[in-house]
Amino acid sequence: MNLGKWIKSGWLIFLAVVMVVGCSQETGSSGKQNENGEEERKPQKIATTIEEIVEQGAGTYSGDKYDRAKVEAELDKIPQDASDEEVFNTIVSLIAEDYGPVKDAYDNFDPTFNVSGDQPGTEVNGPKEKQHNVTILLDASGSMAARVSGGEKMHVAKEAVRSFTSQMPEGTHVSLIVYGHKGSNSKADQAESCKGIEEIVELGPYDESTLQSKLDPIRATGWTPLAGAMNQAGQRLKETEGQAENMIYVVSDGLETCGGDPVKEAKSLNQSNIKATVNIIGFDVGNKEHQALKKVAEAGGGKYFSATSKTELDLYFRNEYAKLKLEWWSYEGDALSQLGSQSSDYLEYISETDKQFKDKYYKKELDRFKDAINYIERKGDYKSLGTYNKQREDIISRYFHGKFSESNSKREQEYSKAVEKMKGEVSDQQDDLQDKKNKHD
Repeated sequence: MNLGKWIKSGWLIFLAVVMVVGCSQETGSSGKQNENGEEERKPQKIATTIEEIVEQGAGTYSGDKYDRAKVEAELDKIPQDASDEEVFNTIVSLIAEDYGPVKDAYDNFDPTFNVSGDQPGTEVNGPKEKQHNVTILLDASGSMAARVSGGEKMHVAKEAVRSFTSQMPEGTHVSLIVYGHKGSNSKADQAESCKGIEEIVELGPYDESTLQSKLDPIRATGWTPLAGAMNQAGQRLKETEGQAENMIYVVSDGLETCGGDPVKEAKSLNQSNIKATVNIIGFDVGNKEHQALKKVAEAGGGKYFSATSKTELDLYFRNEYAKLKLEWWSYEGDALSQLGSQSSDYLEYISETDKQFKDKYYKKELDRFKDAINYIERKGDYKSLGTYNKQREDIISRYFHGKFSESNSKREQEYSKAVEKMKGEVSDQQDDLQDKKNKHD
């Protein structure tokens, strides 16, 4: 054999060997064969837990992709000797629904209840609410040294302020600004007195001993810079702009005497972002002063009250205390409404989840599995398909019906706890306010 023939012959032998080896490997890759040379199929396992069912996921023709003709065409490809388990798992792979989203919806259900809005004088667990600030402007001008029924006006006013602030609900922030207590009411001291505006108790949680010690040394002596005092109160309250409910109480017996415009200042306080309400207590005032102070209160969105004695002044502050108590009743009604609305929203959520489970997934799967099993049973003697299908139905149905009941019970329990907690807070504050009123009486 010459070299050319040998090369040609060797090349053909090499190709033949490659083809034989390749075919052998290809045949070997198809799996283990039985004695008859047929490929053995691995035993099939039927899903028996909700976790296994969810893990199987959605079938090729699940949901809106369902096409009966295509499903039946795939079923026709099933070998005649396929086991019941193989057939059922094939049906699962074709038309099973994906229950993962419904399971996640129940697993993530967390009925947390919160009460928003303003709770008078205390803090609540939940969304941050606005602080209650009460600023008292106390007139210490010379005319407050005059006497009325019950003693010197300045002394009576101090006692009324002490009584009123002591009845504030816990958590209320209090500020006390005095004006007119510097210099004298002589013309020579007007400039000094009109600048004599001082926040003797800085805005913060009420402290009885601090307020008492700051009030004691104040004497009625000078002019009446009411507008300036209101302006200073506004500057101070800007620090809480948009974060607090601001109430201003002015205790005064006279007109502005320092050239300011109290009506303008009151309107500014009420209409600015501070949104303060300005209330005026006219103490032993004449008709002219009465009309002027009333206009200030109206401009500040508040009320005007005229007192001529200690009894009347005490009555005013008692009425204010009663209003605070009523706020708690109003708060309780609003809180109950909010909690009820939240409970309804949670019920709607789990009801919608249950409806989605039934209408979007479960009912469709029941009908489609029934059709597929009826179709394949006409082509072979399968005895366990109905049993496997019933087992799957029961697992899914029991699990999701149980999750609905569990979620609804959780909603009811959390709602009851939230209502009980809120009512307890309201009751505690009402009791505290009543104790303060009893001490005052």
